[in-house]
Amino acid sequence: MTKPKLSIADSSRLGYVGTDVRKTIDSRNDDWYTPTEWLHLADRVLKGIDLDPFSSDSANKRVGAKRYFTISDNAFKQEWEAESVWMNPPYTRGLVSKAADKFIHEFELGNFKRGMILVNNMTDTRWFKRLDDVAVMSSNLTGRIAFENGAGQRISGNTRGQTLFLFCSKGRGANYIKKRFAEEIKARGSNVKVKV
Repeated sequence: MTKPKLSIADSSRLGYVGTDVRKTIDSRNDDWYTPTEWLHLADRVLKGIDLDPFSSDSANKRVGAKRYFTISDNAFKQEWEAESVWMNPPYTRGLVSKAADKFIHEFELGNFKRGMILVNNMTDTRWFKRLDDVAVMSSNLTGRIAFENGAGQRISGNTRGQTLFLFCSKGRGANYIKKRFAEEIKARGSNVKVKV
């Protein structure tokens, strides 16, 4: 007896969007590149991107981070010493939770002073709550981001909205970073949540 086909979005592209199908998909399908407009926003807010911990050679051609870790570098085993970190984490096999924990751990150690993380707005998960608790600002973005493949073509199949979190150490320049984040987000028609 043949199994019935699932009536869901293209399963070959679901590694990023966090469905149960992700357990059967290999990590090459985590290559959902952040569109350039969002990378430019991150670059302006963070005053440059020093480290992209979950990247590749081709992805960094877009991101332009001074340093980046590829899958063979294993970001989980690295120290993230940098001024700023940009992260669009992998989702295959639940890696997003582990990546969120590592991001928070490195930030709380003081290994970086400014950071942004772009994730699906999965408010019912523990990892999302942890990010929300530590971030100084966040925005549940209006609309869904049209992610791209390595050739710069938009990928269909993004079934979730996204949240952008801002992490910023207290001290000189923190108010500028937060103000810039709010301006950039509001210019795109989204609201900003400020941690009190």
